[in-house]
Amino acid sequence: MHLSRLSLMLADHHYSSLTDRSEREQGEKDYPLFANTRRDTGARNQTLDEHLLGVTKHAGVINHALPGFELHLPRLARHKGLRKRSQDARFRWQDRATDTAAAMRERAARQGAFIVNMASTGCGKTLANARIMNALADPLKGMRCAFALGLRTLTLQTGRAFRDLLDLSDDELAIKVGGAASRELFEFHERQAEQSGSASSQSLLPEDGHVLFEGNAEHPLLQRLSRDPQVRSLLAAPLLVCTVDHLTPATESQRGGRQIAPMLRLMSGDLVLDEPDDFDIDDLPALTRLVHWAGMLGARVLLSSATLPPALVQGLFEAYRYGRLQFERNRGEQPGAAGRAATVCCLWLDEFRQSVADCSDAATFETAHRDFATRRAERLVEVEMRRRVRLEPLTLSGVPRDEQTAAFAGLARDAALALHRQHHTLDPHGGGRVSFGLIRMANIEPLVELASLP
Repeated sequence: MHLSRLSLMLADHHYSSLTDRSEREQGEKDYPLFANTRRDTGARNQTLDEHLLGVTKHAGVINHALPGFELHLPRLARHKGLRKRSQDARFRWQDRATDTAAAMRERAARQGAFIVNMASTGCGKTLANARIMNALADPLKGMRCAFALGLRTLTLQTGRAFRDLLDLSDDELAIKVGGAASRELFEFHERQAEQSGSASSQSLLPEDGHVLFEGNAEHPLLQRLSRDPQVRSLLAAPLLVCTVDHLTPATESQRGGRQIAPMLRLMSGDLVLDEPDDFDIDDLPALTRLVHWAGMLGARVLLSSATLPPALVQGLFEAYRYGRLQFERNRGEQPGAAGRAATVCCLWLDEFRQSVADCSDAATFETAHRDFATRRAERLVEVEMRRRVRLEPLTLSGVPRDEQTAAFAGLARDAALALHRQHHTLDPHGGGRVSFGLIRMANIEPLVELASLP
């Protein structure tokens, strides 16, 4: 249903952009009704009968091109940097993880894959994720993968790290930065589109986004996507590093076709979610929908974070499994098989060990995940302690709103002084005690209130 709607909207978007009569269908002469106007001049552009005939024709072409769409897109194949064994002993776990992923490649191709990378900070998860997804890909065809992050700064850092570590060129890696337009800007462009007679003429990507890519790909579907090279490059790049808000429109059915490009990206490659536990609880419905659609559109999913809560992992797995069930009913080995449970190939890994299991229900996954997390906790106890943490109670209940900032300031000061007494360093010259610390606040308004205190 969703892909049928995509084909119709993409055909509408493409045909509405045609102004040259030699590229269009022949409608009835002097037909009195018009479908749209030209955005540049405001003149009437396409009659309604011509427009409907044209959209019908192009929707058929797109429908026929969709099943093999991803086979015509560039892939990153036989890349030496992704296959190179680690020379540093700290990163040898990446080799074991890659070997494990390669061993489950055929099953993952049939059943989908849900991967949980919980390696500790500083162990090289970023490169490991790319190596794992490369190992899952068909070695003759190569990999296509999107790496989605929550912060723009980290997106740029990750993209540049891939470029440097793997020596990727601009036709192999695209970095998608820049947030979605503000509500006012979106509504402005929406009004412009409506004035021209069709929201189909809107851009398929946010106007303030930026894609770094210089590749080229020809395909019947790509030719009808847009004359904007940004859209085509977003799909053609084998490796895409982006903020997650550039993929979530796939699930939101926005007006103007903004879901088309991210849907096609999920159809044609795998998905890595970096630090998904950093998202606010209000963002979890959108994140869960994205993982569900990744499963429904045939992508394999990897979650990467050292601090993944069990409930988050469990919820995202169930979303993926239900999505994968829809994929197998339509494009699996036995399309149309009713009541068939989706058995997902699952992999857990960290710097200590790897664990593989086929999970056909939530209970099986929960048991396997708990077993892996328990063993990981046991191993972490043996590792040299590098950080110490202490939770301080924040007792502001019953304190009037105008007095809460001052009360918090006193608690933060007392906690900082206590930590200073425990973790200071003696100045060898003057004998003074020196320590450095940071009080981090997540919201600007209380931060300004705190800084403004006398």
